[in-house]
Amino acid sequence: MATCTAAVLPTPPGTEVYAVTGTDGHGTFVGVVRGAERRQGVVWRDGGATLLEDFVPLDVNESGLMGGYTIDPFDGRPVAALRPLDGPVRTTSTTA
Repeated sequence: MATCTAAVLPTPPGTEVYAVTGTDGHGTFVGVVRGAERRQGVVWRDGGATLLEDFVPLDVNESGLMGGYTIDPFDGRPVAALRPLDGPVRTTSTTA
């Protein structure tokens, strides 16, 4: 039987945790925090928290690929997107 130890994830300055939305099963967690102006994506790994610009992750797989959304700058709607933990956002749909 496997066991685990609970730990408190650090909250980035100026934000509050809104939701943890996924984990890769190896200690990396993704989620959403609320700041003064908006909701923002966050990754917790190696004991720290990293805010993500223009991407909100909903889950992460064992390879470090996050699935989530970004906001279309023209109409403000969410657009499905993928992002590696250490890479750029790639939208999964296009607009005409």
